[in-house]
Amino acid sequence: FVLLGRAASHEMEPVIDQRTIEKFRYLRGKMFISLGENWNIPRMAEEVNFSPSRFHAIYKEIFGTAPMTDLIKARINSAENMLLFENRSISEISLSLGYQNTTHFIRQFKAVTGFSPAQYRKTHRSG
Repeated sequence: FVLLGRAASHEMEPVIDQRTIEKFRYLRGKMFISLGENWNIPRMAEEVNFSPSRFHAIYKEIFGTAPMTDLIKARINSAENMLLFENRSISEISLSLGYQNTTHFIRQFKAVTGFSPAQYRKTHRSG
């Protein structure tokens, strides 16, 4: 009965319309272009006119990941490129990506890549 109830509830979930998908894609692009801004769920939800909980569910449905996880991965990816191709300090890079705390940035970077930013730069930079 539990499985039947779950199956029935999934069938009743509304399909996300194309206009909503486009709004979310636009927001995601805006976030990725401005990684240094203070992005949080309430701000993201407001940008697309949804409640934070509904926003979170729709975002995950469209992109297959939670919004903050997506943002963190984008920030870390950007940091990887900066570490390889720029000579800015780790502190400068973390601030440019919206981190107020360099230690927090280092922890997140290591959780995603397996390296500290300094190790990553030393190991992956050629020359």
